[in-house]
Amino acid sequence: MRKNLWRVLAIFALVIVALSSCNKKEKCLKVQYKMDGVEVVTYQYMTREEADLTFSEFEDVRIFETKDEETDCFMKNME
Repeated sequence: MRKNLWRVLAIFALVIVALSSCNKKEKCLKVQYKMDGVEVVTYQYMTREEADLTFSEFEDVRIFETKDEETDCFMKNME
């Protein structure tokens, strides 16, 4: 009985790790925020967690995933 319990717990832990790693992929994110009353829009290639930490000091931060996986962040910033 205990062996089965440990196996189930181990499988459950592996599933949690696998699912949590899906959100850690770097993507081209559209970030909108205000700095000194001016609204800024930028595209950054990073994970959602990195974006949350990087832009946390600004106000009205909104982070969106770009729809196209192949979005070139550098070219989007030049538009």
